Amino acid sequence: MVPRFKPSLNWKELLSIFKLNRGAVEKFESEFAKKFEAVDAVAFPYGRSAQWAFFKAIGLENAEIIMPAYTYSVVAHVVTLSGNKPRFIDISLHDYNMNLDLAEKAINENTRAIIATHTFGYPQDLDRLEYMVEKAEKKFGHKIWLIQDCCHAFGAKWKGRMIGTSGDVSVYAFNISKIITSIFGGMLTFQDQVLAEKVRHWREKHFEKPIFFKSLKRRLYLFAVYFAFNERIYGFVWWLQKKTILLNKFTKTYHLDDKIHFPPDYLDLMSEVEAAVGLVQLEKYEDTIDSRT
Repeated sequence: MVPRFKPSLNWKELLSIFKLNRGAVEKFESEFAKKFEAVDAVAFPYGRSAQWAFFKAIGLENAEIIMPAYTYSVVAHVVTLSGNKPRFIDISLHDYNMNLDLAEKAINENTRAIIATHTFGYPQDLDRLEYMVEKAEKKFGHKIWLIQDCCHAFGAKWKGRMIGTSGDVSVYAFNISKIITSIFGGMLTFQDQVLAEKVRHWREKHFEKPIFFKSLKRRLYLFAVYFAFNERIYGFVWWLQKKTILLNKFTKTYHLDDKIHFPPDYLDLMSEVEAAVGLVQLEKYEDTIDSRT
């Protein structure tokens, strides 16, 4: 059986988990911001934690948030768990992104944010998005936050502009299905330093340092990944996940489409070992992209 996705890992990531990695999170934030043309970046344990923390940090509640109907279910979970309401917009079949004609018509006096997901690496029309937001803000007289969901579109460009450089904030995730992995993890990038510091301050007040045992489990998880995605044994791994309690329970702890919930450790800070793996992945980002083209 051939895995539907496989992380790009070699001996460097494995070596990084045996180091102390002090200060790795701050370095990962800094290097990630540079790589993806942001003023600053703030790390989180998951992409969903990152997006939820952003809503909380800016005090966004009881608002309508426009988002594509075809997307990862946890995006809608985040909106709901932050005390807001998702407004689903149908997609365009030529790129599977949100239909911007429908999105513009859906904006109303209750709209406070738009989540623009760049599906399968296809960038949304940044010019159209920015125009829509500017026009709606003038019409309704309040701020409408533009959020770029870049979780499956690292480095994608619209007419030469990197997608994460548009709007108020961009969201990235780093689990093993993503272009860059840090075992687990998420990141927000900003073009406004003041906004970045506001979110970072909120994170420091509400998130906790992960216990040592969690870092150990992350190391073991990464070690297992090297074997789990081997084509010769992936069929057995798939069977363990689908037919046994062993991996099935683990999967359900982190994600269920039909249950609105967060992982139990969603309020942990990103661990140093995760950031260390992310730094290695970041160093070979161009090679990873070349191998996919």
